[in-house]
Amino acid sequence: MSSSHRSPRLMVPSYFDHILEHFNPAESKRAVHLGLWLDESESIDCTPGAQQQNLHWEIEKSGDDFSQAQSRLNHWLLNALNPHESEAILDVGCGLGSTIELLNQSLQQARLVGVNIDDRQLQACRSLAPLNNNRLQWQLADACSLPFPDNSFDSVISVEAMFHFSSRREFFREVARVLKPGGRFVATDMITSASLQQLATPGFMIEAAVEDGYGPWPDFWGREADHQQLAESVGMKTQWYRDISAETLPSYAYTTPSKVDWLNDSGDSATRSALALRWLQEQSFLKYVAMGFIHEASN
Repeated sequence: MSSSHRSPRLMVPSYFDHILEHFNPAESKRAVHLGLWLDESESIDCTPGAQQQNLHWEIEKSGDDFSQAQSRLNHWLLNALNPHESEAILDVGCGLGSTIELLNQSLQQARLVGVNIDDRQLQACRSLAPLNNNRLQWQLADACSLPFPDNSFDSVISVEAMFHFSSRREFFREVARVLKPGGRFVATDMITSASLQQLATPGFMIEAAVEDGYGPWPDFWGREADHQQLAESVGMKTQWYRDISAETLPSYAYTTPSKVDWLNDSGDSATRSALALRWLQEQSFLKYVAMGFIHEASN
């Protein structure tokens, strides 16, 4: 299965303008996703045979700091991905490089590749120095048209980015193409629930509020959001699938104003959209899901 690479079309959420304006490689945290908040008694195993995993990342459950919760999500997902030394690992929608930063600190002699459609974000990523004889590569590319040969990577990860891509179906097809047989794919995604369409509020108004600061969101209504079916269609088998909406919901206390005014417009597109996402997730109209797959066959 081959892919003809096309140049990326710049479609970047407007909230990144503020993040990049204030980014300082020496001081700023790189994570730009929600955090994971776990109860002390909550199980965090999300893959079969977790005791056999090559665990590099100890997950600290305590701590209310947002950056701790963001790091906790990265640790949790990387434990599920189970990367090994000397592997080739691809991060699609790599943001400012927080996931690769953690891999770079923990692995040796690995090839770590980050893909983003926004070169400004990649410039921030390039301030990371390789460690442990790892090789870092930052690639400007469209997630639905990856510029890599077939069977290039041992594992692929994508954290809170898939809903921005032009097509989940095309993205899954590309992941399957670049993964080696037996390769692993771990991701998180945000999808609207079917009940949202039953609201009296016109759907286009809700979609517009989210798109305002968090667009592009090409498939807002989830017409291609059956991840397990998408995986099966390209030769990947579901290893685990988990709704972590409740565990990520506390993040909005940090991404939205401390005193929420639901009546008056904030005047800022990013704040409007963050409030819309918060409301949708609080009302269970928006789900935050995490998933893991294994590539069974070459396509």
